[in-house]
Order: sequence, then structure tokens, then C-alpha cells
Amino acid sequence: MTTTFSRRAVAGLAGTLLAATLLPLNGALAANPAPAAPAAQTARQDEGIDPACSGCGYGVSATEISRTRVDGKHVRDLSTSWAPASKYTWGETETVSATISADVGVDAHGAAGQLGVTGSTSRAFSVQTEIPANSDRSSKLALKADYYKIYTRFDRKAQGITVSTEYGYVYAPIDGTPEIYVRYK
Repeated sequence: MTTTFSRRAVAGLAGTLLAATLLPLNGALAANPAPAAPAAQTARQDEGIDPACSGCGYGVSATEISRTRVDGKHVRDLSTSWAPASKYTWGETETVSATISADVGVDAHGAAGQLGVTGSTSRAFSVQTEIPANSDRSSKLALKADYYKIYTRFDRKAQGITVSTEYGYVYAPIDGTPEIYVRYK
């Protein structure tokens, strides 16, 4: 008597036989299954090391290579258009935040924290602070601050192993240095 099996039946039977063959060899594992990895360990952490999962081994670490101080770095314009003015009046709190020169998968604030420098700093300017300007020239009101320019190595890790290394600059503002100034065209 000849019995005919479909390919699907043969594949299923082979899988069953394989499992039956391996089961005695892995009996200890089946009796004591390994605990499931925490979700934070199984997910890739592109935004940096997850503080809730410090032992996971995923993320980006930042290591300082060198540091220089940059005084009076332009941060942003506070007025929108160029125009002649004899003075500007300002009365708001301005915040200066760290920036990063490369797309390395970690935010600048996180990198600054790893490097032990300020991620952001604020300065309140008293209500209606007047800043004189030269009305013969077009100008804008602007914000500047002193920064540390930190040349940094960024190591991307997966399961505790460095899988790639990139280099870039972290610009970290120095506390108490934001200043409003007149920028001329």
C-alpha cells in the first residue's frame, strides 16, 4: 500500500519530528524558560540612552575630545526685519539651548548632560530694557551668548557593543551669559 502526502503535510511532519528530536536536548530550557527582555531592551533607542534602562546597552554615548570657549556667539534675531532704529526696547526672558553639529541620534540637551555641561540657560531682561542703536544704519535686535564648543565622539551602541562612531560639535551655552545686542547689516 502506498500513502501519498502533500508537501504541506510533509513539512508539518518534518517540523513535528524536528521539535520532538530537539525537545529532549533542550528539556532544561523548556522547564526553565529565560525571562522575557524588558521592552526597553528590545527596542532600539535612537534618541540616546534610556535612563529607565541604563543597563540595556542601547543608545548613543558622548565623549568629550576637546573643548574651547566661544564668546559672544550669535544665537538668533529677536526682531524680524532690518530697519534703522535709534533704540530697541525688550522685556522678556530669553532661553539659549545647546545645539549639536551632526545628526548622531542623540539630542543636544542629552549630549550636554553626558558631557557635564549646561543644556540650556535663561536670562530675564527687566521690563522695558532699552538698548541704544545707531539710527543711520539698518539693524536688528539679537541675542548672543558664550558657549563651550566641545568636539565630541558619539558611539552608537547595540547590546553594549559599539556599532558605529561619529564625531561632531556640541555647542553648550554658559550659564548667565545670554545678552541682547544690536546687530547691524
